[in-house]
Amino acid sequence: PTPPPPHTGLHLRGHHPSRVFDMQGWTANLARLPIRHGTDADPTGNSIDGAGIINSGTLSLSNCTISGNHSIYFGGSISNGGTLSLSNCTVFGNSAQNDNGGGISNIGTLSLSNCTISGNSAYYGGRGLSNEIGSGTLRAATSTIADSVNATFGTPLGPPPLPSPVVPGAPHPDCPLRA
Repeated sequence: PTPPPPHTGLHLRGHHPSRVFDMQGWTANLARLPIRHGTDADPTGNSIDGAGIINSGTLSLSNCTISGNHSIYFGGSISNGGTLSLSNCTVFGNSAQNDNGGGISNIGTLSLSNCTISGNSAYYGGRGLSNEIGSGTLRAATSTIADSVNATFGTPLGPPPLPSPVVPGAPHPDCPLRA
């Protein structure tokens, strides 16, 4: 049988305040899923990271859209401290209210292939992607990051900087990429 087109079936949504996926210590492959409307407050109201997904295991996402997630601190859509691979994914319209990584916050190993990261927001920097130097490894191929990239923790940036696309095969000026 022919697989269904992306996003025609199961839709995963957080019910504010709820994270959509807690992948701490797990290994999983997820495909053709919209992951949206997660919030990172735990039931007691304490702020934690990764409103759409928090990952400290090994996670592979393909043909997914991660959108509309809101984190108080790091990782509006995804907070990664494990191994994360995104292929043909869109990360759009997520936010980190008081810190970095509106789209993705990475302190683990992150691989992007044919992905688009755009329309995200963050208070400090890395509206699209925050990759912590010294602990985060980022590999990107044929992907576009239309929001700013932050290569370490910083201070408030004021007005958002101009978009910074990732050019395939070239190191991004704001973030050390490894091919």
